Amino acid sequence: METKGSEFGVASIGKSRQARTIAKEKPGVSPRILTDFLLDHAVFLRLSDVSNALPPLDEKVIEVSMTPEHYEAYKKFADELKTEVRQALARGNHSLLGAFVQSLLAYPDGARRGEIVSDPYTGALIASAPPIDERLLPKEEKLLEILKAELSEGRKCLVCLEHTGTRDLIPDLLERMQQQGFRPFALRVNTVSTEKREAWVKAKVGSGEYDIMITNPNLIRTGLDLVEFPTIIFFQTGYSIFTLRQASRRSWRIGQDQPVRVYYLSYADSMQATALSLIAAKLETALTVEGDLSDGGLAALAQSSNSMLIELARSLLQDEESSVSEAWMRYKRKEIISDSFLDDEVPEIETTTTTITKGDRSTSVTYERVVRGRVYPRKDHAVAYVDRKYKFFLQGGKIFFNGKECGHYDRKGMGEINGKPIQIAKAPHRTYYVLIEFLPALPGRQPGKVSQAGRG
Repeated sequence: METKGSEFGVASIGKSRQARTIAKEKPGVSPRILTDFLLDHAVFLRLSDVSNALPPLDEKVIEVSMTPEHYEAYKKFADELKTEVRQALARGNHSLLGAFVQSLLAYPDGARRGEIVSDPYTGALIASAPPIDERLLPKEEKLLEILKAELSEGRKCLVCLEHTGTRDLIPDLLERMQQQGFRPFALRVNTVSTEKREAWVKAKVGSGEYDIMITNPNLIRTGLDLVEFPTIIFFQTGYSIFTLRQASRRSWRIGQDQPVRVYYLSYADSMQATALSLIAAKLETALTVEGDLSDGGLAALAQSSNSMLIELARSLLQDEESSVSEAWMRYKRKEIISDSFLDDEVPEIETTTTTITKGDRSTSVTYERVVRGRVYPRKDHAVAYVDRKYKFFLQGGKIFFNGKECGHYDRKGMGEINGKPIQIAKAPHRTYYVLIEFLPALPGRQPGKVSQAGRG
């Protein structure tokens, strides 16, 4: 309801009159709709609740090395910027932090154009990077290599990149793809209205004239099901946790019937690798704190662009070593724990794989979620039988084996036994719980042949 109250002296200077009060009913939905009509007839699901019925999801993190000339120019540019930013910070001036991060993220991909950083207040030149005369930059070459392999299998590809505005890279990528005989099209912010975007994409793909879509991940992070593209390639990841997490799942949806592959590309030993490592660390924290990733409330505050920008600047200024491989391995382990589901009380194994490539070396890490045994609640404690022969006592958040403390658990059932992550979950339609172990899969191990959680 909208109400206009009484005011005095609003007509003109020197005059006074009392305004009339007008009450209008405004259209809306009563909160009682939810409690009286919807809750009894609704089921609220997360994607992880139905992920057992979805095809496999394979994520690959690929670090690409720059050419010697490329890297030398980048390193000199980064050193110049570091010096200037440190001096500015010593004077209490933080105005260069944004340009510092954005320029170091952008230059490796836009090296053909060079990069210039100026003082935002005085316009004075702070640092510059020269143009690199290379027909095909290393990451572009890797992108084309991935596209060729995926398209040869009949898989349409979605390519995501951050720089589609001032440092627009879409024309460069379109040109190089077309030179290889690929058939790309671009989705931009002004291409089609938001409500018509999904239908527009389906029409483009359905025409049979295109096999690759290029876009900014911000345009597809919500409201779209892009099952037509079982392969998603992040040519650039940016540093928004929510955008990356949402956009990377656009094709891993209900209705997808092909295995989904997601590639994350970055230049090794650069700000891009630092950003990817930091994103993985933030995702791991988000899964722990939130249990569900959201773009509202405190979650949005925790992952705001300014916070990430400052973290990126600090990590580079302090010359912190960032291992993309280790960061993503930790995140994927936390993700499979957070997103685990339970279908039955019988032992089962669920697998997720992450592949990290750097230069000529490639490492795949597979984590398994294994139901190890049953947990029976008692009056003031619980008893767990693992592999039908090892007996554990659970009491007051602690886990005991043969009278010795060997682990712990929290109110949500998450914990560890001998340093190995576990979860205690309710078995559907049963009076007991189950104990689930999460562990890296070992090469050559057959399903069901897992390590002894309680004996390590």
